[in-house]
Amino acid sequence: MKKKTPPVLRDSDFSFDDTATVMLSTHDHLFQLALFLNEAYLLQLARIEDLFIGDLPHPCFFYHNEEARLVYILIARPLQPEADLAFTDYNTMLLIRGREAWKVQQEIYDDVRNRRYGTAIGSAIEPDKTDLLEHKHWEKCNLLADSIQNIDIFGFGSLKGLVSTLRLTDDAPTLFPVDPASTTSNENRAIARYHKTLQNFLDQTFLALQIHLCEEVEL
Repeated sequence: MKKKTPPVLRDSDFSFDDTATVMLSTHDHLFQLALFLNEAYLLQLARIEDLFIGDLPHPCFFYHNEEARLVYILIARPLQPEADLAFTDYNTMLLIRGREAWKVQQEIYDDVRNRRYGTAIGSAIEPDKTDLLEHKHWEKCNLLADSIQNIDIFGFGSLKGLVSTLRLTDDAPTLFPVDPASTTSNENRAIARYHKTLQNFLDQTFLALQIHLCEEVEL
């Protein structure tokens, strides 16, 4: 996964209606997280030039699955102390664009949550060892989950409405969606503030990606 020249997309427009967001914290380097994602979900995330968002360079990995019509962008929090507040409780952002983006987003969230903070249900149950492919996938998902300390998923599209698993406490975000009736007014205000912060940052990120990944037009 060596650093490469910027890739190009025929359609480099990202929007809230077609782009799912995963915010997470990891104790590993970005290239290690990219490797875990590649192995768990058969991706080919590769390092590209830093993405400049708000004048700060953000380390970035990119993969375009043309057959599935899915684009994956892995973006790390910049080293500078003035990093956007969207990264206050996270250090990595995964953007998934395409028709199946929301399905993939939920799959990743469930794979991590069920292993780190839930019981052995769904994809967390160990498959029969004679099923080599499924067992290998299970093992790779375990490695991915072990590298992640925090994960939440978000979406702000007009078609699906607000998607968010965030519940803020005095200490840190949690991994579990809760009934809004069980949150306090202070928590609800904090959640709303973060939603606005993330949405504003994504606006900047989508514009930066459009410039960074646009297909050059010959004059």
